[in-house]
Amino acid sequence: MCAILFIVPIGGQFVAPWIWMIFSSWMMAIQYCDYPYDNHHVTFKSMRKDLGRYRWRHLSFGGIIMLLSSVPILNLFVMPMAICASTAMWVDDQQY
Repeated sequence: MCAILFIVPIGGQFVAPWIWMIFSSWMMAIQYCDYPYDNHHVTFKSMRKDLGRYRWRHLSFGGIIMLLSSVPILNLFVMPMAICASTAMWVDDQQY
């Protein structure tokens, strides 16, 4: 659906990159937050509900990971850092 917006002449080409960036940030958040949730045998549905509760926190986390992944050489270190950060966020989320 996001890719179809690029075909729309004026408005779609302005809106589509922003929607694509938000979608990619959310996917990165789901991807990297899945590690600690999976280690504790939390279902995907429960994980999505928890991520939705702190939506802006996880969207910004995914956005930072997405931007850092685009930097050469740095992208080699982003994955372990993202897993550590998502584990720390999971611990913080469980305390509330």
